Amino acid sequence: MSVKHQHRLAEAFLGWQCRIRQHAIRRQQGRPSQGMRPVMSLDGTIVPGAITTVLNKKEPADSITEFQYVVKKNNDPRLRFEAALGKLQVNYFKNPRSFSDKLTATFSPGSEVASALLGANNCRLSFDQSNQRFSARVTVRELAQEEPLYLATFWHNAMFNPRLNFEYKVLEFAPDWTDASSDPTPFP
Repeated sequence: MSVKHQHRLAEAFLGWQCRIRQHAIRRQQGRPSQGMRPVMSLDGTIVPGAITTVLNKKEPADSITEFQYVVKKNNDPRLRFEAALGKLQVNYFKNPRSFSDKLTATFSPGSEVASALLGANNCRLSFDQSNQRFSARVTVRELAQEEPLYLATFWHNAMFNPRLNFEYKVLEFAPDWTDASSDPTPFP
């Protein structure tokens, strides 16, 4: 697969992710859709359960500040949820090129799934929604609490989950676009 093809596949994936997330925020009250919850396979075996991935900005500093503000300003979970939807509804997912292709997900302390993902030699995430599929081998790593993608993921998820705390793990999934596919192909 050529470098140009890999780049175009990554761009198509990010565009699709932005569209399905914008739809979920605007029309489904922010409920994660199927396309945000990939099927995980480790060394060729499907892992039971589901994760919900977070799509992060390439430069997450502003998002961290905005999400943290929403969480700290609103002690009432309902008001926090409404503020989060308002923050994400308007323009957040408008520009796919502003997003990193490194997805993240939050795991509870002691999560067996997180341990399995970190210990696997070959991890693949397969996304499927609205007659579009993307699948990619990913490198999985645990993020330290001071890393920007950890903070962006934590504060994003804290807007929707008032019980979230810093004991939770955040894993990063970095796609290998040389070992990725889509169906149908998003370009000729």
